[in-house]
Amino acid sequence: MRLQQDYYEVLGVTRGASDVEIKRAFRDLARRLHPDVATSPTGESFQTALEAYRVLSHPKRRRLYDRLGLRSRRPAPRRAPAVPSIELELEWWEAERGASKPIELDDSAHCVECQGRGVPHGVSPALCIACRGTGRLSRVTETKDVRLLEIQPCALCEGRGHDVVEPCENCSGHGTIVSPTTVRVRTPPGVQEGDVLAVDGLAQRFVLRVGNRPRDSRVILALSALALLAAVALLLFLLFR
Repeated sequence: MRLQQDYYEVLGVTRGASDVEIKRAFRDLARRLHPDVATSPTGESFQTALEAYRVLSHPKRRRLYDRLGLRSRRPAPRRAPAVPSIELELEWWEAERGASKPIELDDSAHCVECQGRGVPHGVSPALCIACRGTGRLSRVTETKDVRLLEIQPCALCEGRGHDVVEPCENCSGHGTIVSPTTVRVRTPPGVQEGDVLAVDGLAQRFVLRVGNRPRDSRVILALSALALLAAVALLLFLLFR
């Protein structure tokens, strides 16, 4: 029997539950899941609950499960980090008419020297003799009623699966080289402050920051009025002289 579910979750009890609580929880499940009384086919669920009770109700089996069974559970996969957005500043007239702005980005490309392997060209690291290149070691512990599988990283190669080799000098073993590059981002006319722009071929998104439209000051308005009056006065002078 291969461990697939957390037996504590199957019975609906905490890890510090007493023997009485485990027995009571199994009885409640058996009344609902037993094939003779269940209204729907739940034979597999009943067998899972029975296996969980057989392990957790026995002190030695429970200690063995707590020590080995939980280690074999794989952690939940982590989400890949999102690419941060880039702020793109526009003048007010660029936002109204549309613009083409040069933006500097970090471009990642495969290392030509090592062809993306991270080690010098022509060098192949030897496989670890302990884990045979898998990077993991497994151990099976069996009792009369339970079979537990424990998987741990190989201590000899530290989970790499191969011996340590000198990294590529060009990329420092990363397999990729990051270099700055300049791209042109075209904004359509009529964009506003806070709009998010996505560009085909680029993982980054651009948050638009639009500058304020300049306001005419009182001095400019006064000068404009004086210029208009002077123009009218000159026109009248030319007409009636």
